[in-house]
Amino acid sequence: MKSSRILAIDDNPTFRALVAHHLAECGYSVIEAGDGAQGIELFMEQKPDAVLIDLRMPGMDGLAVLTELADCSAEVPLIVISGESETGDAVKAIRKGAWDFVIKNENVLSDLHQSLLKTLGRASFLRSQRERLDFETSERLRAEEDLRTQLSFVQTLIDAIPNQIFYKDMDGRYLGCNAAFEKLAGYPREQLLGRCIEDFAPQFETDLYLAKDQELKEAGGSQEFESSITINGEFREFLLRKALFSGGNGEPGGIVGVVTDISRQKEIERNLRQSEEMFRTLLESSPLPVIIVGAEDRRILL
Repeated sequence: MKSSRILAIDDNPTFRALVAHHLAECGYSVIEAGDGAQGIELFMEQKPDAVLIDLRMPGMDGLAVLTELADCSAEVPLIVISGESETGDAVKAIRKGAWDFVIKNENVLSDLHQSLLKTLGRASFLRSQRERLDFETSERLRAEEDLRTQLSFVQTLIDAIPNQIFYKDMDGRYLGCNAAFEKLAGYPREQLLGRCIEDFAPQFETDLYLAKDQELKEAGGSQEFESSITINGEFREFLLRKALFSGGNGEPGGIVGVVTDISRQKEIERNLRQSEEMFRTLLESSPLPVIIVGAEDRRILL
């Protein structure tokens, strides 16, 4: 408070000098202006910590100065001084941005000192609150940017995976997926988010998936099962692996799933079984005895 600079705007040089002398004795540094225009100019140049404004001045009066300065800085206390104690003047001044209103009477010097202590303290508090808010806002924006970067990386990562990946909340609403799942579902990601499987899948598929989801919710852990569907007239078989993920409060937040297309694998298995059956049929129908032994250990295989 001792180093605070005060701008005193008053057309009365005697009163202005009296105020400057008293405030200097109180430890303030005082800048003097003889009219409103000079006061505004000094305010812009000197950046004072508080301003004393005489209400009645020729030319640019105190209310005009007050209006101009209030628009420049909301954190600088503006104290209006008047030789008259009319309530209307005080109300007008407060409405235009004055922090306090002091009457020129026998106690004006001490009243000004008390007003400065009060308003500068309030300004300091408001400034600290703004700085704290600015810091918290900056930290939140930085955290949001970090989160966007992380989510973008995760999305790029899962989009690069050929398996279909999805995750949804405990009510079954999709929260996200990768590009492969978009292609499988036949909808862009924007049209999948917030929707449930029953909004776009056939009824017979929906019943299976909802039942499996319920099993997983009740049992916890992870789950694995096979399913088959027809896509664009093509029969496809899939292996689904699902698990619950944490919601951060100790409770499950939803389900994450990975879909693997095993159509080719299943086709190869069926072809192998068919070939084996055909081979056995040929061997069993042969009139000649047949023995098949291993090439290395010479064990009888058939």
